[in-house]
Amino acid sequence: MIEPKIVKTVPKNKIKQLPSSFQALSEIEKKEEWGKEYFIGQKLAQKFDLYRAVTAFKRAEILIPGFLKSRLHEIQYFIVLSYFLGEKYD
Repeated sequence: MIEPKIVKTVPKNKIKQLPSSFQALSEIEKKEEWGKEYFIGQKLAQKFDLYRAVTAFKRAEILIPGFLKSRLHEIQYFIVLSYFLGEKYD
C-alpha cells in the first residue's frame, strides 16, 4: 500500500518566486505610520524574520484607519501567513 507523504512546509526559495497578489504600497501610503510598519513587515518577511514581521504587521493593523478595509485584510492575511510559515499553528 502506498502511504501519501504530506509536507506542511514550503521551501523558502519557492515562496520567494511567487508574485504578490496585492498592489504595492503607494508613495503616499509609505509615508503613513501604518504604511511604514507594513513595509517593514514585508521586508522582514522576505528575509524570513517572521517573528519580527508579525510584530510589524500587528503594529500596522493597529495604526491603519478603519476605512482602509482592503489594506487591513491584506495585513491580516500576512499575519496569518507569517504564523503559518513559521509553523506556529496554536
